[in-house]
Amino acid sequence: MSGVIKWWVKYITTPMKWAGGPSASSGDKPARYVADGKRVDEWMIKFSYLHKKLNKYTFEELPKLVSQFEAFYKSTLKK
Repeated sequence: MSGVIKWWVKYITTPMKWAGGPSASSGDKPARYVADGKRVDEWMIKFSYLHKKLNKYTFEELPKLVSQFEAFYKSTLKK
């Protein structure tokens, strides 16, 4: 998965509480928050427009997926 997509998934899942706690730090690197990949994939399979895991989407399919997930994200903020 590209770095941009990893960043986007972390960015959008953190306020939704879909991001887990900090991962273990390694050496001098600080701990970082990681998205709950299992939860993201479960949502993708159930609700995304092609019903497949995030890593299975091609670059060409991502714009529509991002728009769909952003709409879902905005609807969760209104609740």
